[in-house]
Parts: sequence; C-alpha cells; structure tokens
Amino acid sequence: MKTVVVKPSVIGRRLTLNPGLVFLGLVFWTWLWGPVGAILSTPLLIAGTVSFSHVFPQHEINLPE
Repeated sequence: MKTVVVKPSVIGRRLTLNPGLVFLGLVFWTWLWGPVGAILSTPLLIAGTVSFSHVFPQHEINLPE
C-alpha cells in the first residue's frame, strides 16, 4: 500500500505532472487492463499530456509580418 501512495507523488514531482492525476491514471489503467495497464499508465499519461499541449497551446504564436 505504501508504494501506491509514494509512486504517484515521486513521479508527479519528477515529471512535473500532478501527482493526483498520476494516481488516477494508475487506478484507471490498472482497472481497465490489469498489471499491464499499471505499467503503461505513466507513459500513456505523458503521451496524453504532450498531445493535449500540442493541440491546445497555452501561448499565442507570433508570426513574422
């Protein structure tokens, strides 16, 4: 049980992801795919975050005139 609480916290701080989101991703993918989902939960979360940031950029793009 201790690992379930520590892992999302450490990964969340190290990768600048929300630890709560890492935990929810871990729970969801473990529920959906079992142990394979638990292993793939963080890479899937990172891929989703990167894709989301490319589709919806936070800053305005300045084009040359």
